[in-house]
Amino acid sequence: TWGFDVCTNTWNDLDPRGRPPAESTAGLVYDVDSDRTIAIGSLTGVYDAESNEWSTAVGKGYPFGAVYDPVSGLVITTIFADDGLGMELWAYDVDTDTWGSPETVKAYSELGVCCSFPRPSPCGKYVLHILADKTTYPIHQESSDVYLLDLDSKEHRRLDAVCSDLAESFPRWSSNGRWFTFLSNRRDGMSALPYVAYFDAKGEAHKAFVLPQKDPEFFHT
Repeated sequence: TWGFDVCTNTWNDLDPRGRPPAESTAGLVYDVDSDRTIAIGSLTGVYDAESNEWSTAVGKGYPFGAVYDPVSGLVITTIFADDGLGMELWAYDVDTDTWGSPETVKAYSELGVCCSFPRPSPCGKYVLHILADKTTYPIHQESSDVYLLDLDSKEHRRLDAVCSDLAESFPRWSSNGRWFTFLSNRRDGMSALPYVAYFDAKGEAHKAFVLPQKDPEFFHT
């Protein structure tokens, strides 16, 4: 467990007690009300910075992003449904160490498409995700596009401003929810490059551009 000091611009090994096992896909979120950090994976880990100690409980599998909802005081995460195609929404209460009942967000299996890489927005209103025709891991499927799900209306739509005729994958939000990144192999059909797009307050995505580099030829090497 490492902590970053913004004043000195350095990382420090915190060496806490009770550290959970390392997991490459665990979701990490800060609960501002309890002043604790929650790691959600095969285990649910709660880190208390004041005591420098982790406590662990039973997890809910491997999530695709987690956010803190300041209204309910809960940590919200999305996890694949049992059919591997739809999404379930779960809520975790750090104070009582309990999980709520799952809510099916969208049963994409009923629409004949596969969902992957769901990422809830920091504001808790949307879920970025990928829809494709054939598989839950569609990084080379031309039908793989970035979609946006409205959690209030349960309506989803393709983000035409950022999608191409080739595969898109791995969408990720910025911390303030005004930008998001994703990978696309639109350049040559093979190499996946990182793209950035602006997401405005009205819920509209804007034209994507490849992540700028100091050397413009970087992605051609």
